[in-house]
Amino acid sequence: MLREMARPTAASDALAREVIGPRFALLGRILLELCPEADERKLAALRFSVVGQCLFYRLVGRMAERLTGPELFARLDLDYLTRHITSLVLAALGRTGPLDRAGEPLAFAPVTEVGP
Repeated sequence: MLREMARPTAASDALAREVIGPRFALLGRILLELCPEADERKLAALRFSVVGQCLFYRLVGRMAERLTGPELFARLDLDYLTRHITSLVLAALGRTGPLDRAGEPLAFAPVTEVGP
């Protein structure tokens, strides 16, 4: 799949349309709710920023494990990384309070309403 993403062939049309496309569209709808005034270019950049963070862990897993050690890398599981990436994106978009010096969301009440 990574080879298809790096050097697309005709086979990647179905992959984009049937697998990646619907998820990319869903992410776009979520980001549009968070940033209702964003134009198409900004929404595309935001989507790719989120996807890039997610792909990073998948693509560099073996090297990251060597850099952190297997015990610490094992603790970077799906639940932890989901919360981590979500908190960074929401803080960057101003939808939660800023992060504290430990990189954790401050104890502000989270934004529950979406929109302006």
